[in-house]
Amino acid sequence: MKMLSCMLFSLLATDSLTTAETIRVTTDFSRSYSIMGEQHLDRTTFFNLHGNLGSQPSSTAWMEERAVYDYRWIPSRGFLRTDGAPESTNNLGFTDPDYWTQDGLKNWRFKTAENRFPGLTHSQVLVNKPLYFPLYMGEYLYYGEIDDDNGVLTPVNDEAYADITMYAITNMVKYNSPIPDYMEFRNETDCIGNWGYHWGTNSYELIRLFSNTMGEKLHDAFPGLRMCAPSYAWPFMEVDNFDHWETKFAKFAYSPENEIDCYALHLFERDYCSRNGSLNQYSAQYETDNCILSQGKLRAHLDLIDNYRYENDNGSLPEYIFTACAPLIYSNAVGYPRNNDITTWQAADFYQVARGLNSMILQLMERPDRTEKIVPFINFCASIWGTWAPEYPWVLFEENVPGSTNETDFSETEFVNFLRMWTDIDGDFLSCSSSNQDQVLSKAFVTNDTVFIVAQNIFSNNLTVSFDNILGTNSIQTMKRKRYRLDTSGVVHYYDWATVTFDISNVTLYPDELFMLKVSLSDTISYTAPHIDENLYYANKYMQYIAANTEKRFGITLPNPLPVTEYVYLDFGLFRDGGFSGDPTYVRLNDNYDLASLDLSSSLGITNYWKTLRLSVPSEYLTDGYNTVQIKFPSGGGYITSCKLVLGETD
Repeated sequence: MKMLSCMLFSLLATDSLTTAETIRVTTDFSRSYSIMGEQHLDRTTFFNLHGNLGSQPSSTAWMEERAVYDYRWIPSRGFLRTDGAPESTNNLGFTDPDYWTQDGLKNWRFKTAENRFPGLTHSQVLVNKPLYFPLYMGEYLYYGEIDDDNGVLTPVNDEAYADITMYAITNMVKYNSPIPDYMEFRNETDCIGNWGYHWGTNSYELIRLFSNTMGEKLHDAFPGLRMCAPSYAWPFMEVDNFDHWETKFAKFAYSPENEIDCYALHLFERDYCSRNGSLNQYSAQYETDNCILSQGKLRAHLDLIDNYRYENDNGSLPEYIFTACAPLIYSNAVGYPRNNDITTWQAADFYQVARGLNSMILQLMERPDRTEKIVPFINFCASIWGTWAPEYPWVLFEENVPGSTNETDFSETEFVNFLRMWTDIDGDFLSCSSSNQDQVLSKAFVTNDTVFIVAQNIFSNNLTVSFDNILGTNSIQTMKRKRYRLDTSGVVHYYDWATVTFDISNVTLYPDELFMLKVSLSDTISYTAPHIDENLYYANKYMQYIAANTEKRFGITLPNPLPVTEYVYLDFGLFRDGGFSGDPTYVRLNDNYDLASLDLSSSLGITNYWKTLRLSVPSEYLTDGYNTVQIKFPSGGGYITSCKLVLGETD
């Protein structure tokens, strides 16, 4: 591999401390960079709010305008309601088509978006809201049986449910609303309160049946619309020894008969503090339970889904849509979750949500080619939900005068600082690597002569980070920093852009801190080294049970001839409840080359340990076409959930 010199910039140290370990975040200014061919950051993918653009009445339109114009975040996901639509007299159980020809129905308000935000690039997600569909189309079901006392209203005819969805969208389009880009079959289908067939053995097969029927109907009517399912809320695939994955979720990622375009899920977490009997957020998050998404579970989950689709669909990868994301708060002495009452929330509670959202966004930026959209569950204000209490905290604006719509009667919540952190981020990806991706996430972007470098500490302690810049022929004119963190006293600090006056090779990041550098070059960025396109090649196996002292072999087919590479990584997805008692006996490539062993020492004792672990591979170990990977563990238990090679290709 070609070695490039690294240039560090040492400035006066006023904003840094010293910690034992230094993690290097290296940004390469000398070459362009893409991931699976995707080079440009699409803000409509990563920076969205919960709600329909244009759905706010004119009296509170200022909320949308603040979000879109001041913060550059777009409301992009909202509910479709079909309740109140009359039944057809000629086709009982189905809606009356004539009803949907009139103006002024429930969803008409969405059409105002195009008028108020001309030329705005955005994409809209609609989702069928549970319970809000006609009674004649469903039954009150409990475990799939009619039960008027315990059951939940659930559609019983897939054709009728698809039909009314199609007519509702047709009505919106007729009266000048845009065709939605994405349609979720139903909200949070893994919850029994939304799907009365749970927990019968066929409940997920019925979700897929309804989703495919709706997908076929909508694809015929609106060819560009993308169908999304299953939209589950709690991604716990390991339950019942992965029965949830094998029997419930896998076929949504791929099945030959699917009319499902995007694998939809919600990224929610659960009660680590109360469940572990600890009020210390870090002992709960980082030491006793590795299920939180920033600590390995999200990356490992998606690698498993990727590997499944890759192997079963001739090397294709799934497309994802994350339509509601809400890390739960942990520093909570009053029980789980902290009451959904904004009067009890402190700035630190909002920050706990923001730190998890930051890590989700950065991890999904590793997959820009197949991430369609991520929508943090942040709404404009509580009153837009109607029946929800005005003290609901998952909002951008808090109502200080109940019932008022005046801008002066609202105040911004701490979520606004989360939005502000990302307001300026735009442009093309640059190669930006962290020497320890399990502790520091990093990304970089460039527009003309401005480079943004983003890093987040996802570890439980302060970390020292050195920001190393490979400049090539470029030169730096000025440098500013922005940061968002919680100090040891529990106080939240948002620092807007300010000139760097410290040594960027010795920057201390607090736990969960989001840190950004804005680097202004003396001229438009100049690329002098070959372009890197990062490509993934998954193995021919996944979900392999680990037996003691038994070699597991994976086959990975690479291009023939091999491309020239700047770097090569081998990634293993791993799961074991309780962590691993020992490192692998060996990790080997093509039967001849031993790699450095995976270090699993920190995993022991962690409940439901998930992680995608990475090893560096010398390019000369690879061969044209078919390659083999061998791994052996001294003790049994757990799974190798996925395996892939990552090639930074330069030709």
